[in-house]
Amino acid sequence: MTARWTGVLAVLFGAVLACGATEGPFLYALEGVLSQVTDYTYTLTMEPGPGRLEATVPRIGEVDQPWYKVRNQSQDFAASEPWDSLAESTDRLGNSFVTVRWVRPGSEVRFYRRVRVRTDAVYGPIVSGDPYPIPRGSLPLAVYEWLGGSAQVQVHDREIRVVASSIVAGARAEIEAVARILGYIRENVRYACGKELCEPVYRVDALATLERGIGNCVCYANLALAFLRAAGIPAKYVTGFVADREESRAAHAWISVYVPTWGWVEFESSDWMPASGLVPRTFSMPEHITISLGDPVGITPASFSELHEASFEVIERPARVDRLRAEVPPGRSVSWFVAVSSPGGSPGRSSCPWPVPRAAGMPRSASPWCSSTPSPVRFTPMTCSSP
Repeated sequence: MTARWTGVLAVLFGAVLACGATEGPFLYALEGVLSQVTDYTYTLTMEPGPGRLEATVPRIGEVDQPWYKVRNQSQDFAASEPWDSLAESTDRLGNSFVTVRWVRPGSEVRFYRRVRVRTDAVYGPIVSGDPYPIPRGSLPLAVYEWLGGSAQVQVHDREIRVVASSIVAGARAEIEAVARILGYIRENVRYACGKELCEPVYRVDALATLERGIGNCVCYANLALAFLRAAGIPAKYVTGFVADREESRAAHAWISVYVPTWGWVEFESSDWMPASGLVPRTFSMPEHITISLGDPVGITPASFSELHEASFEVIERPARVDRLRAEVPPGRSVSWFVAVSSPGGSPGRSSCPWPVPRAAGMPRSASPWCSSTPSPVRFTPMTCSSP
């Protein structure tokens, strides 16, 4: 039996494992579901240029993944003035869109997408049989394109590849490799938005994020995509909204990773969502609503602004547990999203229960595989033994 603590994920290999917390700050896990019903309105305000106006807006779809589910209960569209046509389409990634056109629009047009969804973030043991490195024969041909690079995701850059290789060295399960990469980014990238990203020029690509050590959610996602793909793990960009506040002027970005057993599964790649405090911040997807996969589709010709508004009701919350037990079949692993409890009992960000060596070429940090705490935390790790 082997136990590894990887970012905010505990990954256990083989045998039967029982874990319990000792005194002082300790790791704990959640079991159960954070369920939320959200009334979510997206308002697109456009100031048209000469001629007709056209807007393409994604429909909110449904998601059914091991630890993240979105169920669409209702959805409709409206506008401040009647449109001349509305067409629906689906792209090759499975995103559904509505394209709305106005032939002679007024000076300002508002378009509304209103949806009621139930979101479920599932907490508990995640059993996986997907090894790392991923056997290439286990990947469908259609997935290989998500191993390539782009102007924003510099997969073939030497520094990206060296750091990615160092992070995942020794990983035995794909989910462990994913958690190491996301944990490394949380440790080494500080959130920034606006002016800090615009000097000397506005850049949100992976290499700039690695070099500067600052970024917004797009930066975090692009760097995660670059590291994952460089490590041989297919991954793609996701646009969405986190319903943890009443309104926001911006959407959010995270990632989707291909795992042969499950298909595409989504992970939170930044380190500040959700902001509601209902659950600890892990790589899980509480209060998230997926809007589209891949690069976003825009509006033309117009200047525009966006507003996301949400009212929500939490209908179920997971229980906190400080004792874990799982039977792990040979050749498989089981994982939990974990967090650190402070002496006062309040949840913190996760940390590592023992020092992890820094790989050569990595930026200096407390540890390459663990997300940071608000301040250094000394604690007794969970004790694990085979019964």
